Amino acid sequence: SQALRIHNSLVALRKVCKRYEYKAREERGPLNMVVDQFFPLLLPLAQRLIHPNEHSLEAAMTLKQILKIFWSSTQFFLPSSAANATALSLTHPQTMQPWFIILEKALSKPLPEASTGLEPLNQPQSKDERES
Repeated sequence: SQALRIHNSLVALRKVCKRYEYKAREERGPLNMVVDQFFPLLLPLAQRLIHPNEHSLEAAMTLKQILKIFWSSTQFFLPSSAANATALSLTHPQTMQPWFIILEKALSKPLPEASTGLEPLNQPQSKDERES
């Protein structure tokens, strides 16, 4: 299916990003190219997946992979767009803001199991357990 192909592509992209996430700034050239090439494609996909009516488990898993790619690419350094002078780099607030909105909405989004009326799998059941 198309969803499975997208998910598998994101898993492969995550592996590439993970390979360079702990490298020094000078050694992160391939990761910067990944950010330049794929973040403009990942952003609209993530924006579609955080829609309140999107409750499928496939959507949640795809969004999780996108956020893991974002994390691996930005946790130590914000990549610059040296290869693409016309694009704004992630160091520019206008470019970073949509990603923070995605993070905020993803954190407030109910788990996929909530749309089925079932309790989330392997999650604390009581409010006290969840807040501890």
